[in-house]
Amino acid sequence: MREHGRAETGVVWAVARSADDRPVGLIGWNDVDLADSSAEIVHWVLPRPGAVAS
Repeated sequence: MREHGRAETGVVWAVARSADDRPVGLIGWNDVDLADSSAEIVHWVLPRPGAVAS
């Protein structure tokens, strides 16, 4: 994803728990094409036993 940041075609943010700032995943946009009005939404969540992400 670093190449998308350098080319200014994507951005990613960390997602953290508000209680302790522990990272739990990420969310962002990738392959942003302003001329074509399109982009990919990317997300990733750390696995946690017994937890469900949506």
